[in-house]
Amino acid sequence: MKDIVIKGGRIVRETGVSPGEILISSGKIEKIGSSIRTPSGAIEINAREMYLLPGFIAPDMCPVNGKDKYFTLSSSAAKNGVTTLIGHAEMGVKSKSLKKEIDEAGKDSILDFSFHLYVSDIGHEGVYKKITEAAGKGITSFNVSMPLTEEYDINIYKLLKFARRENILAVFDFDNYKSLKKCSCFLKTEKSENIIRERRKIDFTERQMVLKTCLLADEARSPLYIKNINTGKGVRELRRLRRGGMDVFSDVSFHSLMLLQNKNNEKIHPDRGSFEKKKDVYELWRAVLEETVDIVSPEGSNSEYGFFSKLYNEAVLKREMKMEQVSLLTSTNPARIFGLFPEKGVLREGSDADIAVFDPALSGRLKGALKYTISRGEIIYEKGEIKAERGRARFVQRKPFCAEY
Repeated sequence: MKDIVIKGGRIVRETGVSPGEILISSGKIEKIGSSIRTPSGAIEINAREMYLLPGFIAPDMCPVNGKDKYFTLSSSAAKNGVTTLIGHAEMGVKSKSLKKEIDEAGKDSILDFSFHLYVSDIGHEGVYKKITEAAGKGITSFNVSMPLTEEYDINIYKLLKFARRENILAVFDFDNYKSLKKCSCFLKTEKSENIIRERRKIDFTERQMVLKTCLLADEARSPLYIKNINTGKGVRELRRLRRGGMDVFSDVSFHSLMLLQNKNNEKIHPDRGSFEKKKDVYELWRAVLEETVDIVSPEGSNSEYGFFSKLYNEAVLKREMKMEQVSLLTSTNPARIFGLFPEKGVLREGSDADIAVFDPALSGRLKGALKYTISRGEIIYEKGEIKAERGRARFVQRKPFCAEY
């Protein structure tokens, strides 16, 4: 692997943005300085006036079943500046073994990857053993779809206590049709499909799920992570609990911040069919700006215009966010929360050379475009073209969860 020197860039780090150059050697950031001599035979990238950001981390991107599923997913993500994927490995009788899932992704992906263990039946007698085995392989989080039914409460409570004891992070998924269907008895609707169609019930359901899950976690003295907050009431409840000292992390999908608008001034998610009014999108952006949510996930952002181009226009140009704050939401926070820091999520000497090179001067319908994606010192995306071969990926064993993140 050839050394790379990136010259003339604006380096985005936790404390701010400063001009500088980066020397990459053997997949690591070897040196950051103001004037670095290019070694003989090294690749030199002219990044004059471009932003150099830590490669983005996608905390919940799962491939669609089919041929080349990991290659297709990772290639699409690399075009958006993503350098690390965290997907789902299912726990169940008919599901693949963890080894098979890891081997399949490793042969097909071009991006480094990890998994959340997806727990579909929290009452299964072998659930604790499976979670412990996964943690031993570096999968230090598990994902649960959370319905509002009393039969789940005691199992969720036990699972949270177990997670706290074993330093494993519990990830709760509310954006799930099955979860909403199971809530129909609680909401006393005549047909469960009405939950999808009736905005008030979706709003009410998410708020109740946030409150109930956080109360169970507080009782178990366990941190937790809430995935894909969607509604104004949900995010307001989250804000209230965090201000009260609740140890809860969360993300918002970038797609939820960029929904289409219909004639009734409502925001429509084109895939899920759920409705978000303009005030809900305002609340989601407010949560991003004040850091009520910890992560902006690139899930659902694949399109002609990349994830970061949209985020740069909406967050930096329109809402005047600082670039270092954007980098925290897309790289550093997910790395810290999910046990990848400081190897990933930050531009430091000794860290993995995962870098997104963004040119703010390029303009089209949106201002700015991603020029390069570098993963462990290899240019995998350059000016519209994927350069990497499938199978270059590495499974990343994550550290145990640390509540002091």
